[in-house]
This record gives sequence, C-alpha cells and structure tokens, in this order.
Amino acid sequence: PYHNRVHAASVLHATHALLEQTDLAEAAAAALCWEGTETGRCAQIVRLASLLAAAAHDFEHRGLTNDYLVRTCDSRAICYNDQHVNENHHVAAAFAVLQRPGCDFLAGLP
Repeated sequence: PYHNRVHAASVLHATHALLEQTDLAEAAAAALCWEGTETGRCAQIVRLASLLAAAAHDFEHRGLTNDYLVRTCDSRAICYNDQHVNENHHVAAAFAVLQRPGCDFLAGLP
C-alpha cells in the first residue's frame, strides 16, 4: 500500500528539507508567536510540531479510504462518528504512543 513506512519517511524527509531550506518556520513563528516569547523559540516549536505532524500524518493507515470505512461500518468509522475517520485515528493513535512509558519525548518541554 501507498501509506506505509517508506511514505512516512519520505514525508518526514521532505518536511525536514522544507524547514531547512526555507524560512517557513521563522515566518510561521512570526505570525503565531505568543506575546513575550522569543521568535527563535517559537520557530523551534514550529519545526518540532511540523516534524511530529509529518511523522504521524498517516500512522496506522490501513490503505482504506474514509468513504470505504464509513460505508462498511468499520469500527474506526463508528469510533469517530464517520468524521475524518483516518485523520482522527492517525492523531489519536500517535498520541496514544506518546502516552506510553518512556515514549513521551514532549513531556520535558516548558
């Protein structure tokens, strides 16, 4: 299937290249930075969030479309009330991994 580990690595690599070769993180930080926070620190957070999103964007994808999952009353479709089934599962499953002991590398962030 297309949505596999190679695809995930490709998206993660492309995101890293985009962040390294452009000022995208800095531009986003300037627009999103909350008052009193250094723009450079915000840019670091934007980079981290972008890389985490890239790594998790198709996590546990089974190669089935949202429409198929809804039409077949798949358990994931039921769990997410037929709304953005794959996308909701990707993020929920990724956050579940982060909750495992020793896996939450974000826990130490201020």
